[in-house]
Amino acid sequence: GGVHTDEDMRKLADSTRSHDFESRNALMVAAERGNRPYGFLPGKPNRVADQVLSSLAESQLTPKLKQEIASGHQALLTSLEAIKDVGYTVTIYGSARIGPERLEYQRTRYLAGMLAKEEMAVMTGGGVSIEKRRGIMDAGNRGAFEAGGESIGVSIALPFEAAANPFQTIKLIHQDYFTRKQVLRKANAYVVEEGGLGTVDEAMELLCHIQTKKQDAAPVYFVGSQTYGPLVKALDHLVARGLMCPADMKLFKVVNDPRQIVQELVKHRAGLEFGAGIPKKAGFTSVPADVPVLRANR
Repeated sequence: GGVHTDEDMRKLADSTRSHDFESRNALMVAAERGNRPYGFLPGKPNRVADQVLSSLAESQLTPKLKQEIASGHQALLTSLEAIKDVGYTVTIYGSARIGPERLEYQRTRYLAGMLAKEEMAVMTGGGVSIEKRRGIMDAGNRGAFEAGGESIGVSIALPFEAAANPFQTIKLIHQDYFTRKQVLRKANAYVVEEGGLGTVDEAMELLCHIQTKKQDAAPVYFVGSQTYGPLVKALDHLVARGLMCPADMKLFKVVNDPRQIVQELVKHRAGLEFGAGIPKKAGFTSVPADVPVLRANR
């Protein structure tokens, strides 16, 4: 029993597909070939608030900075309106450099599929590597999409990434990291999969917002003790030097089994819906030991 190889993980991810995923994929492929977006792509009318335009007109800022402010305002307004009625949402962070041949890609796809089957929306940074490695964001959107769920992509153009993967029911396109990161933080729970500088940056910023109460407390999961164990040790070192509070280590949890995430988020959602069992402060009691069933054998 259990999952021991990349192929085992792929088969497990396949098991989350909905009965009509092939027809859904066919519609998506047809739309992409016709250069038409599949799903909901909000328009971008000139909706910058009069107060913002008035302030910009009076400002001594350069035209470039004025444009950044106006476009940022518009991007936030358009995106937040598009997702305001989606319901319980889980943001998944991760690298664009991990391909479908990797266990981590299939693990993310499996997790997203299970979340979708629980009627939770999945939101990612929307990207896909132009080197055909697909990436964790692609895996998250794909898993939710193939399971028949809501799949949200918040994309940004980068030199080594395509603008967006095709597995999205809501496509949101941003020109800068600031507004994109703001939208990705508008979720009920967060999963940090394998990733590099961008992923760690987003995760640390998220934890900082929760720690300083600039954002509501929420479950935050780092997936993979082999990858994130050293990060936990580094943070423990900061605690030992008095640079972090011991309580800060309870703002997140390191896990290896995505099923644990789904089980706990089902309970978390129930607490939000019925107003019971939701702690006033973010936190988990401890960082658990390895769960060998879904460990990468690397």
